[in-house]
Amino acid sequence: MKTSSSQSSRSDSDQTAEQGTPVRVKPGPGSPGAWHVVGSYLAFAALWIYGSDWVLALLLEHPADIIKWSVYKGLAFVALTAALLLVLLRRAFRAIELGHAATRAQALALHASEAQLAEIINTAMDAIVAVDRERRILRFNGAAEQMFSCRAASAVGRPITDFIPDQVDGATGTGLVLHARRADGSEIPIEASISQSAGEHGTSRTMFLRDIRERQARQAEIDRLRRLHVARTAVSQAIVRAGSRQQLLDRVCRELVEQGGMRMAWIGCWLTPEANHLQPVASWGDDLGILGGNRAGADGYSADLNAGCIPYGEDSSICNDILANPDTQDSREMLTARGFRSRATFAINSRGRPIGALSVYAAEVDFFQEQEIGLLAAAATDLSIALDALAQEEGLDRERARLVEAQQVAGLGSWETDAASGAVNWSEQTYRIFGVDPDTFVPTHARFLDLVHPDDRAFVDAAFVRSLSEARTGVLEHRLLLHDGQVKYVEERWQVSTDEAGRPLRALGTCHDISARKREEEARREQSVLLENAQRIGQMGSWSFDIGSNLLLWSDATCALFGIAPAEFRGTLEHFYAFVLAEDQPILLAATAEACASQPLINVEYRIRRPDGMLRWMYERGVVEFDSAERPVRHLGMVMDITERRESKLALQRSLIELGRRNHELEEFAYVASHDLQEPLRKIRTFSELLVTRHRQQLDDSARDYLDRMSRAAARMQSLIDDLLEYSRIATGARPSTQVNLMRIWREVLTDLDAQIEFTHARILVPELPAIVADALQMRQLFQNLLGNALQFRSPERIPEIRISCAPATLGDEAAVQLEFVDNGIGFETRFAEQIFNPFKRLHSRSEHEGTGMGLAIVRRLVERHGGTVRAIGEPGVGARFIVVLPTGAGAGEAARR
Repeated sequence: MKTSSSQSSRSDSDQTAEQGTPVRVKPGPGSPGAWHVVGSYLAFAALWIYGSDWVLALLLEHPADIIKWSVYKGLAFVALTAALLLVLLRRAFRAIELGHAATRAQALALHASEAQLAEIINTAMDAIVAVDRERRILRFNGAAEQMFSCRAASAVGRPITDFIPDQVDGATGTGLVLHARRADGSEIPIEASISQSAGEHGTSRTMFLRDIRERQARQAEIDRLRRLHVARTAVSQAIVRAGSRQQLLDRVCRELVEQGGMRMAWIGCWLTPEANHLQPVASWGDDLGILGGNRAGADGYSADLNAGCIPYGEDSSICNDILANPDTQDSREMLTARGFRSRATFAINSRGRPIGALSVYAAEVDFFQEQEIGLLAAAATDLSIALDALAQEEGLDRERARLVEAQQVAGLGSWETDAASGAVNWSEQTYRIFGVDPDTFVPTHARFLDLVHPDDRAFVDAAFVRSLSEARTGVLEHRLLLHDGQVKYVEERWQVSTDEAGRPLRALGTCHDISARKREEEARREQSVLLENAQRIGQMGSWSFDIGSNLLLWSDATCALFGIAPAEFRGTLEHFYAFVLAEDQPILLAATAEACASQPLINVEYRIRRPDGMLRWMYERGVVEFDSAERPVRHLGMVMDITERRESKLALQRSLIELGRRNHELEEFAYVASHDLQEPLRKIRTFSELLVTRHRQQLDDSARDYLDRMSRAAARMQSLIDDLLEYSRIATGARPSTQVNLMRIWREVLTDLDAQIEFTHARILVPELPAIVADALQMRQLFQNLLGNALQFRSPERIPEIRISCAPATLGDEAAVQLEFVDNGIGFETRFAEQIFNPFKRLHSRSEHEGTGMGLAIVRRLVERHGGTVRAIGEPGVGARFIVVLPTGAGAGEAARR
């Protein structure tokens, strides 16, 4: 503040002091500055005295001169000291005057400050309340009157607790948040700064109070916006990191609740626009069963979710007071009971079409203001864009998966090479074709060449380099030699893209595994060679005839069969029929017509005359191909020269006829011979028996021995003749075949050989045997010979055991039964397995085992007569096994009749 005009005559320093300008006071004699001056003076005096005397001693040699100049020097020192003392005294008096002026100025400033403080207190925006040590109000400014709705006159002297209920005894500091009670009893939040001071009336406290309702509201708004910004940032991160659509939806709901301060968030998808029904697909927060009931509904929203509804096609729906909104009347009580006071719903679109909605619920009324709505709408828009991106990515993933699958199925990989950097990229199928691991193998052109077969490496490298340098499309087949030694064939196709100047940028190509095709081609070549060789060796040829074009194609082998060169064949039916004998052409035409009409097979034999005049028999076999309308379109077949085979067949037929005649003669001879031998043998046996019965006593021992030997020889001769007759009668004396029960036949044989079985104590094991069509008498003879053979050649070391087994079998296309006769007799060596079935073949002497050697010969003859087979397996000392296979049906009877 300025002083009155009567004081204008004061010095500038006084005026400056009175105007409140700070006055700088010089330090006094007792200050450190005075001691600095004294020290400086003593140092100067000492240097002057000592230094001047030393200089005079150097400059002057005469003592009188030195004394004279010393006097001058002392006078100069006195003068200099007096001047210095004058300066110091003036500065000291000046400092004293300035100190008095500063004291007067401070007193005036203090008075002005008190007046100004009083004015500031009365006009301050904040409430200022001063209380004494008894907590009674001393001062109550105008702002306090407005804050507490109470006049200062009625407030002064009252306890501060009437206005501030919170305990503030001894509290000091700034930023204290308290609650103030107004005259009408309402409470408001205030911020207090309390200071304590001591005065003539004791200790007092001054409170600076500020109404912070607006600030708290602004802070709450800032906090809401901050949370929503954080939530939107988290939503953006979720959009970037989401691995799937469901993960994204769940994460968005979660972030809006946990970061955005919402009580609940859920996302629903439209089932149909007409139904106006959102099906919840994701939620987070305190839904408390609200959404659970809606998921089970089929007719749209239940009453529980009316507050979250948005009409199809609208962008948003805001409800800032659920209690006041008529649309929430049905669900108001339920929503408010769960703490929901406001909600907002935003449409989620995909490609410009609504696909769902995002609904959020808050606990505060009027929560959703312009900025909050903008942030949430932006989050819904981001979600819509993300869902579109996910849908596109999922579509691309499906396309990539289909491409990978198609490449894998087709054995087709892809690759890309950058012309400038040489960087190479391979598809997954390319790694698979080259047999390398994509996690460890880094493709480069050099490493690619390492996998190329060494014999193909040079021309493959040259082809790629030339293609890149000339920017030309390339196609190349080559081999790969994989790390495991496997060789593959691949086909590379690529094209080179260029910039505007024609310089190559990159090569994009495919790699096709053609190993299977190459193997098939090689197999076809080998088959073609084999077919040609087979046709040449087997004197066969192939042909095809296209009915529409009347084109007949012959292989080279066919031309050779017809005695012409391939170039001489004109490829027409007329040329073919020119080779066929005239009398055989109708047979060939009839066979072809029948194949086209009723059956697609052609089987015909005919004769041709070759250009060299040779007559040849040909056998032709083919098929007829038909179109969709069952019309014949093509004939395919083969032709064979059967001249030698036909001549051999005719010769065989003649030989069979001659063999049959001779065999019949042989059988008749055997029958006649054996029958004619019966008479002399009967006389020998008769006379030998008469000698034994009538004259035995008259003969000596030697004669009786001769007579016994003659009788035994005649008996053996009789047995041999009987077996020979039996062997010859197998074909000539057979009876018609009938259904024969083999089990009944076997029981009859056991009865016939009962004495021999009992004598040898043999054990015989036989299963149930089937019935077959056969000659019953010959089956009995077959079983009797096999069983008798097993008993006869038994081992002396063990009791005979004979096991018979039965199993179904086949003979060609006929059903049959297989009978096995296994014994534990003496056995035989395998090399005699066929000889034992020859007539009169014996493996042992008569002294070891009796017999004529015809038993097994008769067995084979009986089995073969019925169209069956028999074979033997033996092991010396172990036993023998005879395997008999007999037809079971009419085929056996037919064979028997033959």
